[in-house]
Amino acid sequence: MLIWLKKEFLTMTKNTKSHAKDYLLEYKAKKDTPKWLASLIRKVIDTNAKISDEDKNDIFQELLKDNEIDTEQNTAKIKNVSVVNQTEIISNSTPQKLTLQKITHIKGVNALILNQSITLSPACTVFFGLNGTGKSGYFRIIHELAGGIKSRDILGNIHKQGDGLEVDVDFLLDDKTQNPFKWEDKSLRGIVPFNQIRVFDSEYLPIFLNERESSVNIEPLGLNFFQVIATIIDEFKEKLNQTQQQKQNQCPDLQTLIDIIHSDDLKTLLGKTSLTEQEKEQIDDNKNFSSEDEEKIDQFKKDKANIEKNTTEDSKKVLNQEKKEIDDLKEYLLKIKTDIEELTKNTSSAIKDYLERKKGRDERAKEFEMLKNIPSQNTEEWQSFIESAKEYGDTIDNSVLNKDERCIYCHQPLSKDAIKLVQAYAQFLNDQSQQNFKKAVDKISELKVESHNLATDFSFSESLNQILTDVHNEQKQNYKTLVGQAIDEVRKQKSILEKVIKAKIKVSEKFTLDLLKTDEKLEEISEKKQHELNSLRQSDTQKAQKISELEREIYKLEDKQNISKRKTKIEGYFFTCGSIQKYEGVNQAINTRGITELGSKAHDELLTGSIRKSFEDELKALGKDIEVSLEKTGAGKGSVRTKLKILGNDVRDILSDGEQKAVSLALFLAETESQNNKRPIVFDDPVTSVDHEVADFLAQKLLCLSLDRQIIIFTHNKLFYDSLVYWGNNLKDEKNNKTHHVCKNYTQKGCNGGGCHVYTYKVDREAKDKTGRIFEAQNESCSYYIKKAENEMKGDYSLSCVASYLKSAIEHYIDEKILNKQGLIKDKKVKDHIEWKMLKGLNPDAKIIDQLKIYWDDLSNRGTHLSANSSENPLKTEDLNTIITFLKS
Repeated sequence: MLIWLKKEFLTMTKNTKSHAKDYLLEYKAKKDTPKWLASLIRKVIDTNAKISDEDKNDIFQELLKDNEIDTEQNTAKIKNVSVVNQTEIISNSTPQKLTLQKITHIKGVNALILNQSITLSPACTVFFGLNGTGKSGYFRIIHELAGGIKSRDILGNIHKQGDGLEVDVDFLLDDKTQNPFKWEDKSLRGIVPFNQIRVFDSEYLPIFLNERESSVNIEPLGLNFFQVIATIIDEFKEKLNQTQQQKQNQCPDLQTLIDIIHSDDLKTLLGKTSLTEQEKEQIDDNKNFSSEDEEKIDQFKKDKANIEKNTTEDSKKVLNQEKKEIDDLKEYLLKIKTDIEELTKNTSSAIKDYLERKKGRDERAKEFEMLKNIPSQNTEEWQSFIESAKEYGDTIDNSVLNKDERCIYCHQPLSKDAIKLVQAYAQFLNDQSQQNFKKAVDKISELKVESHNLATDFSFSESLNQILTDVHNEQKQNYKTLVGQAIDEVRKQKSILEKVIKAKIKVSEKFTLDLLKTDEKLEEISEKKQHELNSLRQSDTQKAQKISELEREIYKLEDKQNISKRKTKIEGYFFTCGSIQKYEGVNQAINTRGITELGSKAHDELLTGSIRKSFEDELKALGKDIEVSLEKTGAGKGSVRTKLKILGNDVRDILSDGEQKAVSLALFLAETESQNNKRPIVFDDPVTSVDHEVADFLAQKLLCLSLDRQIIIFTHNKLFYDSLVYWGNNLKDEKNNKTHHVCKNYTQKGCNGGGCHVYTYKVDREAKDKTGRIFEAQNESCSYYIKKAENEMKGDYSLSCVASYLKSAIEHYIDEKILNKQGLIKDKKVKDHIEWKMLKGLNPDAKIIDQLKIYWDDLSNRGTHLSANSSENPLKTEDLNTIITFLKS
């Protein structure tokens, strides 16, 4: 109590200001206060905050003049805007619907992986990652762009020398054209249009549980002046925005010109909004297209057309066809020579063998007494007959018919002599000489077919006939005749062989087909045709080079001609861009921060206990016995934040941490729905300290919200993540139709599936100095990580990145092939630790586990971890390929 009295006394003695105007006049008198702001302060004080639209417009013109902006086109009056509180201004505005499409971290945020892009679902996107994986780095990007409650520092990578921030963001406004934005200044936060994103994180807990923003309609001692000034400044900023947008809409469009320009350098310059002096000179050099240039371009086009007329395509086709026919004929002659000579040799050998085997068979047959009196027993017909009888007899079951005693054909009993004859047949057929003879007969039959199939015809085209007719040997014989003679020799020899085979008479095995050097001549002709082809191709190359040179000169002159025709439009474009940049610069330069801070100070010093007591007394006089608390905890643009009370007690005194978080979430969601807008919402670990039932309910609630607005969730809570995935696939509407599905496409348009797309990402750490590696959670598998590793290795790859991918591939390999997809390894909480001994008990092939452990240790010690071993003895490309091959097997 004594301390409070001392503070109150010091305030009364030191503070000589008794009204808001005292603070404002002091602020106006500062040297660094802009002239236009000083005029605004003066006008608000003079009119007791009843400033007219005309006065506002005059001050706005002064703002433009102070910043050297042409005011001729800025004389329109500012529409009358009544002095309202901040909440009303927000609710009355109709901002365009914002949808984040893609975030690309180029560099500069914590230790996040460089050049990594994340595609966001227009409905719901979930990022799951344990603490330390880099998940918060991506949250901070969105948080700072949105301008969250409390600034979150964007730190560079402490392991490396940073060279600035660079983050690309693609977004849609009202679901129309895609817009790109490059964030390079981390001191800028709450950037339009991202400032409409609502963010829920740990900072909302004290805001909602200790403070509630409420409108103050009666502010004593002129404290409403601060809100009026802040509101007018926002009007000026909006006016600047509108004028800037008007100029943007009126800005000449150079895209049509850019589309027809050939030079990439000129395309780049025409796509800029400002140019250096050197770049201006480069464009100026192309603004004048002379008559001499006109003559040059006409001549270049004529020269190009003349060269293109002289085509060699038809000649090359003819030469290619002729060469092919010549090569085919040469190949045919060489093959038929080999075939006829080989057939002659084989026929001679086979007949000789046949005659010898037949003689042996016949001599052996004489030994069978019972067969001597059989007519024609030496003939093939007889031989075939008894073999057929044997085959037929083998098909008869002996239990049905005793083949040793009855005839297999008529089933009549056999006499003793007949039985002996049948036994003689069997001995004869089983005799070795008979079997050898049969083989010789089969060989003769094969040669008969081979001789019949020997091709002795070749199809000659008219052009091939002409080529062969026009070429002669030293005896003046044309090669068409010589080729015909060689083929005739083959036909004659084939006829001889067919007769020999049929008659089974001996023939000489020495036969050589004389090709009459036709093969050598055909080779010579083929080489000549190839030489002619090469000459034509070389000529084509030279023509193509000449055409390319002419095209380059034509393109230069055409670019110059097109730019000269649109010279005025180009100048107007860069002039307008310069004007737009001026408006943008002024808009960024002015803000309400100074007035807000001054208003906060005035509230602290002027809203004393006596003011509070007077306010309570006035309420009692009206019959309202209400305890009033004006304990200030923060101020912004004229609004006062007061401590939230429940049953007269501080909420922190009666609620547990989990209940406080649940109250915070409920308040946040209630406000979100009551604001009746479609702003994106970002949640960072929203279920900390709450039980699983609240987390499961929240998962359903957030997915329902994503039906008409974009929801982005960051979490390290596995149960909450699982609930989001479950409800993402099972949430249904009143008609029992699915409203969402967990999508695997990860594109800006999702897939063709019905309902809202839910994207799930896993965030992991590659190394101490590389965190935030993003994986498509619904696509994770061994093959997924192998493919990522292979893609990384296509260029100048990062060893730690590839090693990290392959370690994840090993985890999934174990889950998929050893643990039957139970997720025991890939979903583990403790990273870089696998119980290899226990795995051996699950897998019968211990060698596989041993090999996996060797690869895991190599990837850790020589790939992902920073150590002497990884620096002096890193894994080589062949080592990585060996691991990949093993995992694919």
